[in-house]
Amino acid sequence: MRNVEEIERQQKIRQQDLRWARRWRDGDAQCPRCAGAEFQIVDVESDGKMRYETFRCRDVACDARWKVEFCESALVVVSEGGDQDWIDLLSQPEHER
Repeated sequence: MRNVEEIERQQKIRQQDLRWARRWRDGDAQCPRCAGAEFQIVDVESDGKMRYETFRCRDVACDARWKVEFCESALVVVSEGGDQDWIDLLSQPEHER
């Protein structure tokens, strides 16, 4: 019985985390634990196409930390006075990548 309760508890936590992640993605950026809007990036990692930013809640009563994964989808070579012609990496044919 205890095992079933633990599984249900973990599923509930996962559902809450998924709702928070969707809100974050949709622009409602807040701490996943206290819903505070004050946080900071404390670490950035990159492995080529992916970037990972680690955030920390700035509320002194909250110790939440979380990571966000970003995928490079477009780039541009910036030149003085030139137009910014973005290259969409996601729509490029495989042989051009």
